[in-house]
Amino acid sequence: MTVDHFERLGLERGGRLDAKELEAQYVERCRKVHPDLYGEDAIVDAAALNEAHRVLADRWQRYAYLAELWQRGVMDATKNLCPTFLAQAMALFEEAQAAQDSEAERADIEARVRHDLSSYAQRIETLLVGPEGAHDGAVLCHQARYLQRALERLVP
Repeated sequence: MTVDHFERLGLERGGRLDAKELEAQYVERCRKVHPDLYGEDAIVDAAALNEAHRVLADRWQRYAYLAELWQRGVMDATKNLCPTFLAQAMALFEEAQAAQDSEAERADIEARVRHDLSSYAQRIETLLVGPEGAHDGAVLCHQARYLQRALERLVP
């Protein structure tokens, strides 16, 4: 039986996680599998625990991971986004590029993109409560990645 990252850390499966609970569960479990205390046999368990923590601690990785748990292969199956969205993303990239010399314009675009990312996160969390939302949640994950790239262009 395969243990998923949520189970490994004793957390309920979902897009929303309490960061303090995640850290507490991680630290508690690390104490039980630390290779210095439990020998070489614990190395595999410690590595799996570290991977689970790494994925679940990052909101966007957690969403993609959860979509895959609900529907295997969904992230790959949804990576081709609609042309309308891609055109909007390209326009945003161009707008971000054009704003490089204006701090006020960059700040305005950055605020809009951060707001959009927050909205995406809320929608994804709502969708990924069960397998029925995996497809739409995965599409939003891919779209959010474009917004993240635009933000990276804005923030030096």
